[in-house]
Amino acid sequence: MLKGGSYIGLFYIIEESKYFNYYNKGIFKIFPKKLIPAIRPKILDILYNTEGKEIGKVGGILLNNSSIEKIEKEELVENFIQGINKIKPQNVEDLIIEDISLFSREDIKLIEARTNLKVVDGINTLYMFLPLVLEEIQKYLKEDFRRKEILIIGEGDTLTEELVYALHKSVSFISIAGEDKEAIENISQSIFKKTGLSIFYTQNIDKILINYPIIVNLKDDVLTYLNKFRRGSIIFDFSISKKLSRSIKDKKNLVVIEDFMFFQELDMMENPWIQEWVSSKFYDYFKWSTDNKQIRFLVDSNICTMEELINRRIRQKGTL
Repeated sequence: MLKGGSYIGLFYIIEESKYFNYYNKGIFKIFPKKLIPAIRPKILDILYNTEGKEIGKVGGILLNNSSIEKIEKEELVENFIQGINKIKPQNVEDLIIEDISLFSREDIKLIEARTNLKVVDGINTLYMFLPLVLEEIQKYLKEDFRRKEILIIGEGDTLTEELVYALHKSVSFISIAGEDKEAIENISQSIFKKTGLSIFYTQNIDKILINYPIIVNLKDDVLTYLNKFRRGSIIFDFSISKKLSRSIKDKKNLVVIEDFMFFQELDMMENPWIQEWVSSKFYDYFKWSTDNKQIRFLVDSNICTMEELINRRIRQKGTL
């Protein structure tokens, strides 16, 4: 994030598997896995810009947590918070968690409150590029998405309203499925006043899924009705936990996009922890100039191009 013309420090926490591979070398490689600690907070590297100025640090927290057969979510969150606070550098304001899907949006709020760090979740970038992505997909498919209906699975909160507003110029028909009827009706009225777009609301998500070729999910605890999705549906899972993605990614007749990936053009010295293609969280933080050709998609944990998304996935699944 830019402030006053310079970078404010970033704290980047790598995922458990990468940390374990880094740790499990030399003498530690002979240790039985059960003897390796589940939590081991440690600073692993420093991020520098091309002028040699420090702009952030890389750390590891969860080392062998997956070896624990049963761990309560509250304990996982508490261990993570304590680990962050133990090694948190000074002059750091923003936190990127590589495996953020371990948590929910409520967990993220707690992590922010207890660490005094802003967790960068990438949602602003996802909202900004979603209309452009839909435009590119319809060009490839030669279809007019303004004639199709989009379903948003969310609640009557700011995230849902901002998503509707981001999409209102790209589509003509938007529905919201959620439990808070009053809040969603308030969103509908607000959007109608601003844009003239009418929003359809429903609580009976299981009865309407078959009608929607494009679905955007914002909820962490969404119930999935796997046999009721429309064949060939494109689902954008913008939730934190990605529970929806994990529950349906093996279905052969659906396309589930978990994230947008960006070719990184950072003012940063080469670093082994920062890959060539980075997630929306990194773009949200650094915000370098890019175009549609520099975007790829995370589908079933694989990064694919627009051509691969269309030809190998969407067209093979069936028509929208």
